Amino acid sequence: MVKWLAGPEQAGLRRAYLEWLRRRLPKWFPGETFPEMHDLQEAYEMITNRFEEWKERQRLAGVAQGVEQGRAQGVELGRREGERALVLRLIQHRFGDAPTTLRLRLQSASQAELENLADRVLDATSVDDLFQ
Repeated sequence: MVKWLAGPEQAGLRRAYLEWLRRRLPKWFPGETFPEMHDLQEAYEMITNRFEEWKERQRLAGVAQGVEQGRAQGVELGRREGERALVLRLIQHRFGDAPTTLRLRLQSASQAELENLADRVLDATSVDDLFQ
């Protein structure tokens, strides 16, 4: 497009396009500062040079977001595993060795179900009472 607009008959269109870029770039890239651009060739070179920088910044932001999501998921998983281990220990302490079916049930239990079981184990008279 820069080549097509290079002809003298396109001077007005070049100026209009450059002005349009001056106004749009800050909206497309909030927080970025842009040097004064006097012609389309300068604008083209500036955008080309900054593109890799912008792309890398976006990639790093995506990585940071992914790390944060992974951390949050890890915390949630750790919390659930800790709750599961605690409930199993309470059941074993109160009723003796837990059967395999109970262990499997605990493996598939949600955080809320595990919390409910932790409360119920204190009052239950048998393992069967936990699930009624």
